Amino acid sequence: MEELQNLFRFIRVRSYTYNESGSLIKVVDFDGGVVSIDYNVMGKPEKYTDKEGHETKLSYDKAGNLSEQLEPSGVLSVYEYDRNNLLIRARLMTSQQEHIRVIDYVYDPAGNLVKTQIGDGKNPMSVTSYEYDALNRIIAVIDPVGGKTTYTYNKKNGKISSITDAVGNQCTFRYNKMGELIEETDIKGNTTRFEYNALGRITSVIDSVGRTTKYYYSYGGRMEKTVYPNNRQVLYEYDRLGRLKKKTDQTGFSISYIYDCMGRILSVESSTGQKKLYSYDIMGNITSVTDANGNLTKYAYTYNGNLNQVIDAFGNITEYTYDKANRVICYCQYGRAGEENHIMQYERDVFGQVECIRDTLGAEEHFRYDLLGRMIEKTNSEGMVTVYTYTADGKPESIQYNNDNRVELEYTPLRQLSTIKDWLGEIKIERDNYGNPISITDHEGRTVKYEWGSMGQRQEMTYPDGIKIRWKYDNLLRPIQMKRIAEEKEILCVDYRYDKQGRISEKKSSGGYCTRWIYNESGNLEELSHEDSAGTLDKFHYTYDAIGNKIAIYKERRYFPEESGKYRYIYDKLQRLTDVEKDGKLLRNYRYDTFGNRVGMDDYVRGIKTIYEYDVLNRLKWQDISDNENVVHKTYTYDKRGNLTGEYRNGELLFGYSYNSMNRLEKAWNSQGKNAEYFYNSLGQRIGRIICGKKEDYLLDLTKPYHNLLELRKGKQKQNFYWDSNVTVMETESGAIQYYLQDELGSPLRVLYKNGYGEIYGYDEFGNDFCGSEKTFNAKNKYSIQGECQPFGYTGYRFDEISGTYFAQAREYQPERGVFTAEDVIRKNGIIPQALNRYTYCLGNPLKYIDLNGKEEAPVYVYYIDDFKREAQWQIKQLEDDGKNVIQINLSKADGNDKFDDERERAQMFAEEWNNMKDEKIESVYIFSHGTERMLQFEDGSSYNALTIDGWNKAGEELVAGDIHDLTSKNIANLYIQACNTGMLAGYAKNTENVASILSNKISNDGMVYSWDGSVSFGPYNIEQKIMDIFGMSYDLNARESYVQGHFNDMMQEWSVGLVLMPKGMVQYQNGKYYKNKE
Repeated sequence: MEELQNLFRFIRVRSYTYNESGSLIKVVDFDGGVVSIDYNVMGKPEKYTDKEGHETKLSYDKAGNLSEQLEPSGVLSVYEYDRNNLLIRARLMTSQQEHIRVIDYVYDPAGNLVKTQIGDGKNPMSVTSYEYDALNRIIAVIDPVGGKTTYTYNKKNGKISSITDAVGNQCTFRYNKMGELIEETDIKGNTTRFEYNALGRITSVIDSVGRTTKYYYSYGGRMEKTVYPNNRQVLYEYDRLGRLKKKTDQTGFSISYIYDCMGRILSVESSTGQKKLYSYDIMGNITSVTDANGNLTKYAYTYNGNLNQVIDAFGNITEYTYDKANRVICYCQYGRAGEENHIMQYERDVFGQVECIRDTLGAEEHFRYDLLGRMIEKTNSEGMVTVYTYTADGKPESIQYNNDNRVELEYTPLRQLSTIKDWLGEIKIERDNYGNPISITDHEGRTVKYEWGSMGQRQEMTYPDGIKIRWKYDNLLRPIQMKRIAEEKEILCVDYRYDKQGRISEKKSSGGYCTRWIYNESGNLEELSHEDSAGTLDKFHYTYDAIGNKIAIYKERRYFPEESGKYRYIYDKLQRLTDVEKDGKLLRNYRYDTFGNRVGMDDYVRGIKTIYEYDVLNRLKWQDISDNENVVHKTYTYDKRGNLTGEYRNGELLFGYSYNSMNRLEKAWNSQGKNAEYFYNSLGQRIGRIICGKKEDYLLDLTKPYHNLLELRKGKQKQNFYWDSNVTVMETESGAIQYYLQDELGSPLRVLYKNGYGEIYGYDEFGNDFCGSEKTFNAKNKYSIQGECQPFGYTGYRFDEISGTYFAQAREYQPERGVFTAEDVIRKNGIIPQALNRYTYCLGNPLKYIDLNGKEEAPVYVYYIDDFKREAQWQIKQLEDDGKNVIQINLSKADGNDKFDDERERAQMFAEEWNNMKDEKIESVYIFSHGTERMLQFEDGSSYNALTIDGWNKAGEELVAGDIHDLTSKNIANLYIQACNTGMLAGYAKNTENVASILSNKISNDGMVYSWDGSVSFGPYNIEQKIMDIFGMSYDLNARESYVQGHFNDMMQEWSVGLVLMPKGMVQYQNGKYYKNKE
């Protein structure tokens, strides 16, 4: 009875009104919002009005084909057809009839598309051609730069048997008598095998090196257990409604879920006591989140479902304003207690492309775009202009920086970078047939050579002086040894071991040093220790709160009793570090304003207090440092781009800075009369500096964006650096070897010779160096000076003695203030308002987060098919306008090594591109495709061109392109699946998994998958899905729940769910399970 009462308490009504012809004319939603549709005399929708009164108008030709669509933003799309009603031209225009883009389509007599041409209607900018066999199957695709990919088919079943790329690499496929894919061999000869049970469910996947993943099912067909190659296991339990109730790993650690009567997660609780709570509005939008520490964040939304307000745990308010196309045009962070509001405005053209960004002080950045929506010109707030050109297939071809430095880029047939010509000379990249770089020669003629294994693992690297670094791997392809090979030199190697969960547990070097890692039940690092032959050098024991903040560290450091001891850390409601204690005594206290700026610090060790004052752009204007007797007043100046240009003490210059057109630090000087000049390549990487007339040269591993310094030269002196996940060994030209021992953040603690002598370092919580820190500890100063004998410091940054900062790749970091000296090039979104501050270091939580390259976020990948090209292009523009580094992959085209055919082409290409994504952290991945709860479908209606949860189509009669389980795991923070029903909760409850849950096990442990329970549409509501299937448009399209829920309703009837469950819209999955509704 109580369950029924709870059910009725949550009942909300969405009403539908129809005209005499049975057509839907009005929807009154759960929240009272009204959507209306008007029809013409032929029964075709001619006007759509959304909840906020924005209108979309449609017109048709005499044959009933859509001929015009006018969006609320003023974008007009005009479509032309041939006598067979095939689309032959699509024109994207403004309401003033200005042509912006024209896409032409050419067909053969059989109706096959043989050419797509994009341009202004007169001069094509991009042309793709297609060839077919007698059965109308694609046998070749020629990309815009002439690359040709060909396909062959199995004579018995008509399925794809081989794909050959533009340089002759071939993939092959084998099937059993049932048509099941049993072997797939990639271009490198790696063969993956598949095994099935009697019901056609995949039971094991064995890759070319023998790594096997096994799947076990209960009698009801639910997934019962998954066993991975490293013997990691996951067991699943379900409630009476078939919803996932508990997920347990092989260590016994589990996560449990409690649902409301609508099937929404109310709480998530771990076996270690962590608990997170959620509440929802009438539309299913999440309205509050209570974290495991009890901190409450609230959210509010517009009628169209856009986030319009965030109230953080302190009550700070951030609001967002949208245009008619639901695009952000303004955000405002409200100040408190006399603070000024912070406002950022965006001016967009009718297509959603940002033309101007205006900050609170009125400074502006301007942008221009070509016909394909690519940025061709950027003017920064100082008036510096950067101009971009592109190849026919959309690759950057040249960059001109402010009429100063120019970059020209060349590519291989596989669309990979081969030559970079810039102001330094040329960088040449030689690649093997598979696209792997086998040698890179920099502008000075220095060549680094590489050898790769068939699975993409780095096996050997040769430095310009002939020294080789060679790696060995175990049967799970984990590195177990790194060895330096050089004639007439002592043996140098590092060996690695792993625990039962596959995490690194031990690292031993030929220098006699050993590092050990121990983890707690939640998977967090519990203990880190470094040892030599005499015993423990350093040991750290870590304790965490319920949301993963370090709340205590017990340190044991040989020779440093004053640093050793128990440290306690206290945080505010926004997880910002506020207090640091040692052995019960307060060391430092930090205070913050509404916007995350540090406004006060009390240093009880040094006996000083500091107060800070900021402007409305979060730039520090001044600080006062006082002890009991004196006050030091420091002031700061900036250029129009927001770069720090001067630091003054009581009016006298301490440090001065200037920046180049790439916004990199170009020169620095200080009050001691010392100066430095810095040099960069066209990738923005620092390749040298001159300090007080003395030159340094850096040789870089250009396959990596950071952690890539291979060689440092100072005159006749040379140092080589050898790397695993961090720098591990330094060797001088004379053969002297030092080994790096780092803390959990990657900061070197000791850099030691084999005899135990060497450099020793210490840092406070924000990276301030204990050496020269005015006797932070009342003991003899035994710490080494950073940068004096080796370059690496806090979190792997490189300390610069002239600028007084750490070099953090994209910008400089000042540990004294806990900020960067320049704005983050990545503009954050507002889900976490504190991230809108572009100067603060790691959100004020330096013990939990690190920022390896001076950019808070890593690259973003966008996968799409032409059915959703305009939606994807809109998303790409939003990301690029926010400063993201976007890698876009059109799965409908045969570009270089993109492997696809008429039946499985796009799905196979997606799988290959996914597996080839770099192993470094990836900020976000977007997938635009068709889908259901059990598949990602890359061609509408295709029985083959998909990846499913078992490798088969729904009927179990056709083998599709692959199994989603077979995708390799990636370090992805956020995965957005913009495909219908891929997060369907009913399917998840019935089958114990769906597309979203599986993929949430393929990304980082704390990563999140955003997918859809129900169908998804984009942009202005429209009754016809056809409008979403036109090629090449660049409309302004937000994803939202569709009013057409055919598949969802069919599944509810098929599974006898009835009408209790309604689509929840966007839902989230994490670690293989449903997590919550959209924030």
